[in-house]
Amino acid sequence: MTTPYIENGKWKLFDKTYQEQTEADKILFDGFFSALKKHIEFLNPTKVKEYTVIVSFRCGDNTGWTGIKVNATSEEEAINKASLPPRYKIFSKQIY
Repeated sequence: MTTPYIENGKWKLFDKTYQEQTEADKILFDGFFSALKKHIEFLNPTKVKEYTVIVSFRCGDNTGWTGIKVNATSEEEAINKASLPPRYKIFSKQIY
């Protein structure tokens, strides 16, 4: 396996042709910028939405469900944030 390096301001791979090197550059930069974009989107507070999570629960002998409004950047985060007091046993969570 070769290690990419920079020569005259351009990425180079020792044993690759120019076409293969161009593809390698694209893969390297696409991966880097994709990760950077995801990180920036995660930190961007303007992308926060309000989700309603339906929670099924039990408290003592009683069972029921309730809707909890949560501000989150994704459905997965909203489901993880939705909670009830400790005495409630949560059976399921769904986005409404």
